[in-house]
Amino acid sequence: MTRRKFTPKFKSKVVLEAFKERQTSQELAQKFEISPQQINLWKREFLS
Repeated sequence: MTRRKFTPKFKSKVVLEAFKERQTSQELAQKFEISPQQINLWKREFLS
């Protein structure tokens, strides 16, 4: 399996959805087909 590259635009979209807190990280991960850990990592990067 090859690593997927995500655009900054996609990352921003996911992080903004996560900050709205209407869905859990798990639900968002399923929606965007990524891991919940990836969402949490992007959130930490966004805040730093």
